[in-house]
Amino acid sequence: MVFDLRDEPWIPVRLAGASARVGLRTLFQRAHEIADLELPVPPAASGLLRILAALTARIARDGEVPLDDVKRADDIDGWFALRAKVLTRRKFDPEAVDDYFDQEELAERFDLFGAERPFLQDPRLCTECVDAPRGTQSVRCEQAGAWTSHRCQRGCVVRALHRRGSSAHPGR
Repeated sequence: MVFDLRDEPWIPVRLAGASARVGLRTLFQRAHEIADLELPVPPAASGLLRILAALTARIARDGEVPLDDVKRADDIDGWFALRAKVLTRRKFDPEAVDDYFDQEELAERFDLFGAERPFLQDPRLCTECVDAPRGTQSVRCEQAGAWTSHRCQRGCVVRALHRRGSSAHPGR
């Protein structure tokens, strides 16, 4: 199973006065039309905004100079000038969005169910619960220090990360 976060509609947004779901590519291509993210749970909204901020730095550019250009790291005034140029456009360059998301080396990295590198998940969870019965299980992920709910079937897909550092079982 493949769920490509670049193009599958999964991000709830307010678009043209209505609720909609969009993938990452559409979110960046139509960001200037999106009124808001529709994530009612603050930690989920915060987490998504952090991901979007990192992706913004990769996608936003002035011509061929990206906002995350390492040559700008030592020149903070130059970086702010570049940022100001990018912000004056008030929208992302659709070609820059496609150029970023179409990079061959990123193809599997945005797959939620990727065997090697599932998006923002630790693939070792699959090997840590091989004896677990089929169905949704709760497993203590020592790395994350949180309970994760994942499916112990054909790939152990991580479903959600709850209560960082809490020892309480989610839902109880």
